[in-house]
Amino acid sequence: MEFTKQQAERKFNKDEIIFEEGDSGHSMFVLQSGEVEVFVKKGGQKVVLAKLSPGSIFGEMALIDRKPRTASVRALIEVTCLEISDLRFKYLLDKVPQWMQTFYNILVERLRAMDHKQLAAENTYQIPRTIYSIYLIVKSKSQSNTKKLSIEWQSLIKELAFLMATSYQEIDMLLAKLSQTYLAENIKNESKDRLFQINDISALKQFAEFCRKGNFQANPGFEKIRKILQN
Repeated sequence: MEFTKQQAERKFNKDEIIFEEGDSGHSMFVLQSGEVEVFVKKGGQKVVLAKLSPGSIFGEMALIDRKPRTASVRALIEVTCLEISDLRFKYLLDKVPQWMQTFYNILVERLRAMDHKQLAAENTYQIPRTIYSIYLIVKSKSQSNTKKLSIEWQSLIKELAFLMATSYQEIDMLLAKLSQTYLAENIKNESKDRLFQINDISALKQFAEFCRKGNFQANPGFEKIRKILQN
């Protein structure tokens, strides 16, 4: 089977999607010129995993394990790629020993597992950062002798989503979980708008400091709150 540059060359315009997360993979790409970004959608928001320059390869894992694409790829500028189809790839792979093919499969499976762990780790660290951001917002809006404070729910969601570069939905879920603890409540005012009420600003400050330092074990009560937030 012949493989020529002319047969495999593909061009993509700026902002054009080369393939999307969840697509079935039938080819891999070698980036010859231009730049692309690899991203996933998390909570309705785009999370950029990498930016690739000429010489980079992408889309190869779907060819080896036949699973759907785990990320999307977009051309940042005009891009030229060599596209290697699954048929060509199989032809090349058949020329290597069986043990090496098995090695490739194991390697790809481990890489996919690492990607999932990385996203999980990002979520684990996102919660403490969000809690500390809530405390900073509360601190900026409260008086020195104030114990409780109520903030309009949607307003707080918008501010936190902007600060944390995440979706409204994720912040809404976190506030709802925090409202299940003794630190806060989800209440309605006279106009029936939802309010996020901090029951004890001093306790929130302590919990925020524990989140920042990652020292949950020092206080069993805070450990229970952390578990509620991460479930």
